[in-house]
Amino acid sequence: MPPPVSSCGAQAAGVVDNTPALTEGLVFIGDSHGGVYAVDGNDGGLLWHLPNRYGASSPAICGSSGWIVSTKYGRGLFKISLSAGVVLWRHALDGRGTGPVYADGVVYVGTHAGTVLAVDAETGRKPARARRNLRV
Repeated sequence: MPPPVSSCGAQAAGVVDNTPALTEGLVFIGDSHGGVYAVDGNDGGLLWHLPNRYGASSPAICGSSGWIVSTKYGRGLFKISLSAGVVLWRHALDGRGTGPVYADGVVYVGTHAGTVLAVDAETGRKPARARRNLRV
């Protein structure tokens, strides 16, 4: 049985109060004050840290990509490379956002302004017209 990865909390800048995401032995954690952390699920070692002074939501993951929402004042949806921890694109939000959800090539984020943003997961742009009226 691998050791717990809770040792990552000691490395985080703030309080880890978001649900982590898991994939292929890696743990991805959004920290409300420090950004996003990638941790080895076997030994708890820090693989990378993407700092964000505004914090980050729980990540949504599919394949080699992840999506996070900058919390508090950052108001953005970010696509990140899971292997390198770099931002691939950013999409502004009209208010504080919820954690993102990935479904069938589209990323969805609700905002405190009462809107739901749906963007193509690869490009960050509006999804193809055929996907706009899909039920979620």
